[in-house]
Amino acid sequence: MAFDLPADAAERSLKKFSTQSGVDVIFVPEAVSSVKTKAIKGDYVPAEALRQMLDGTTLRVLHDEKTGVLSVTRQAVAEKNVPRVAQATPGDRRPRENNDGSDIPSDAAVQLSPFEVQADLDTGYAASGTLMGTRLRTDLKDIAASISVITKDFMQDVNANDLEGLLVYTTGTEVAGMGGNFSNASDTGQRYVDAENGNRGSNSATRVRGLGSADLTRDYFLTSLPVDGYILERAEISRGPNAMLYGLGAPAGIINSGIIKANLQRNKTTFNQQFGSYGTSRSSLD
Repeated sequence: MAFDLPADAAERSLKKFSTQSGVDVIFVPEAVSSVKTKAIKGDYVPAEALRQMLDGTTLRVLHDEKTGVLSVTRQAVAEKNVPRVAQATPGDRRPRENNDGSDIPSDAAVQLSPFEVQADLDTGYAASGTLMGTRLRTDLKDIAASISVITKDFMQDVNANDLEGLLVYTTGTEVAGMGGNFSNASDTGQRYVDAENGNRGSNSATRVRGLGSADLTRDYFLTSLPVDGYILERAEISRGPNAMLYGLGAPAGIINSGIIKANLQRNKTTFNQQFGSYGTSRSSLD
């Protein structure tokens, strides 16, 4: 198979390689970041072509002969200069027949990396990712769902101290009353009541997608506690039902509150005081 790929960032090169070869390549973007692949030109078997591209880098190729899928992982620093051994193991062999002879306990614990969204990776109004779409940490650009993530910077700039103050500015949401953006605050027809015959949503004076209030979650657990900007790190709005992830829920969607977390690496104190019309005042100390 003919290949003609220039030297480039690993993430872009792997996508181009998959397009030219027609072979699926599985990799984690974070694992291949800051790695540059070599240029390759000529006729190669796909697996060998990929190894040539990654030769001399911290990445290695694993080939599943049963499915034909290629996967790219980052190898440990100590493994970089170790002589390469057979990397593909037939799926019908026993695990003990495929190792290098070391006696690995079959009941050894496997530690998985946690899926975590860190708000300190957000830049201004632009959020980096969310757990809301798939329950795994995923970049917003890769989620096939209508999800908005509101950062702390945005909430501070629009002075959103509660949910009503925030939903005036977000997509597909409405708030009734003074300062709101729709006037039908009542629902005498009982049209916006969930399947449990009780509204667990944010507030009867809010609407999402025009369907009444959405369910509230706090760190992805259903809650009836009010939302206050003082303890929020970010807010996430999933518009529309998402029963696969959250079970029975309001058709309007889900609004998740990400609570601020203590930073044990440093001391920090925040004091905020606000004054407004009609004798309004608010103070917070963290």
